Amino acid sequence: MRDKTNAFLDEVCLRIREKSVHKAVRRELESHIEELTAGLAASGLSPDEAEEQALARMGSAEEIGQKLDRQHRPKTEWSCLLLTAVLAALGLFVNRSPAAIADRLSALAIGAAVLTVAMLFDYNKLRRLSLPLFLGLCGLSAGMWLLMPLGYYGGFYLTLTVYLKQLFFPLFAGASLAVRRDGGVRDALLVTALAGAALVCSVMGQASYLFVYLLSFVIIFVAMAARGWFAKKRFALIPLAGLTALSALTAAAVGPRLRETLLVFAGRGSYEPLGAGYLTANLARLLGSAGALNGADPDAVRVIDNFNEYTFASVVGRYGYLAAAAIIVVVATLLIRLLRASGRAKGEYGRSLSLCCCALILSKFVSNILLNFNVIPYMGVTLPLVARGGSDLVMTSLLIGLILSVYRRRELFPEAAAVDA
Repeated sequence: MRDKTNAFLDEVCLRIREKSVHKAVRRELESHIEELTAGLAASGLSPDEAEEQALARMGSAEEIGQKLDRQHRPKTEWSCLLLTAVLAALGLFVNRSPAAIADRLSALAIGAAVLTVAMLFDYNKLRRLSLPLFLGLCGLSAGMWLLMPLGYYGGFYLTLTVYLKQLFFPLFAGASLAVRRDGGVRDALLVTALAGAALVCSVMGQASYLFVYLLSFVIIFVAMAARGWFAKKRFALIPLAGLTALSALTAAAVGPRLRETLLVFAGRGSYEPLGAGYLTANLARLLGSAGALNGADPDAVRVIDNFNEYTFASVVGRYGYLAAAAIIVVVATLLIRLLRASGRAKGEYGRSLSLCCCALILSKFVSNILLNFNVIPYMGVTLPLVARGGSDLVMTSLLIGLILSVYRRRELFPEAAAVDA
């Protein structure tokens, strides 16, 4: 009796090019056919006759398949890809030394490949692995930190600290859902523990990204409260207070270095202008001497050019504030498009994954631009996609790719079933 139904479903799926939706399509259509068959059989028809009439009422398998193919075809957010390419190309223009161009081109090739793979990847497959991978990354970070006094893996550990640890954020999306029950106090404490572990592991041996990670988690928890993740919005205060206290303790642990950084920042370089405040003093001189269309003091520009964190300031120093304003417009447009893509995600996991990736990208951009305008103290945060160095470009490309993966699959048939199951 079921041979005709299976043949009908095979014909429908033959027309749907996105193979990942075939299982859900078959399940949904089969349910409709069974309901129709049961109703017709109850009216006195034989099982074979009921099945034939049920399939006839469903309509043409070819037409159904073509309609579902159009409905559930992946969609690409082209504006995000274009804006990402514009910023990456701008980085190629800003860093024009022969050695920098060679490194930049190889980084762009790897970044483009990573973004493409992440965008085409079915992000749902990452959900079940998120918690074990999150805990594994915590263990790896702690283990590498313990090995540091032995003098091994120094360069690798620095790369792990600053770049690979950004994976904590997409992994946190699935890990937080894995421990969630009802959004009550227990869940708030557990996500506080997860975020705290990520924060501590992220700054082991390299505290420069502390502000970026803290800001990212603040954005995440505020958004989680707004989206109803917590049973009561005030429960979001638990992780926010916990991370603030943890950040204060971490800052206290770096004691003298933090004090010196704050003194330099408060004095805009007047504190030890030939020592600890030298860089900040030159940045202040560059910002003060640059115009809307003209560059700044050449001596200050030469000093600032040597520091990857001040790529944005170098643009101000070389081309003026209007060139910097143009970069801010492109960055702001990209962030708005990414946040809009995140807001259109369907399914709890898709929304959470997009949110965590967007929060980190937003925090990195905002922190670096504020740093370059001398609004916040110095930290080793580079301008994503534009600054020299390929590691952060690749990681940012991965984050954008994951956001676009969620966006591409937002209309696919199994979204709710696969994500919210």
